Order: sequence, then C-alpha cells, then structure tokens
Amino acid sequence: MTSTTSANASSISELERLKVLHNGQKEKLTFSDAEFERRLSGLR
Repeated sequence: MTSTTSANASSISELERLKVLHNGQKEKLTFSDAEFERRLSGLR
C-alpha cells in the first residue's frame, strides 16, 4: 500500500527533487581493478 501526501507537486523539477532511490550497499568486485578496466575498454 502506498501513502500519499496532501501537497501535490506543481512541476517536474519538484518531482525530481522529491524522488529518493535506495539502491543498497555496493558489492565488492569479483576481479581486480585492472581486469575491470580491461573489460570496460573492451565494451567501449
């Protein structure tokens, strides 16, 4: 169930200011920084 507030956002910029995203904690990479860079450059 979602809760709503009585105040409505009057513009898109207000909505962006009110948005909060919770993504959790970062996980440790499974390979070294050098390997990460090698894989990343291969994708580019």
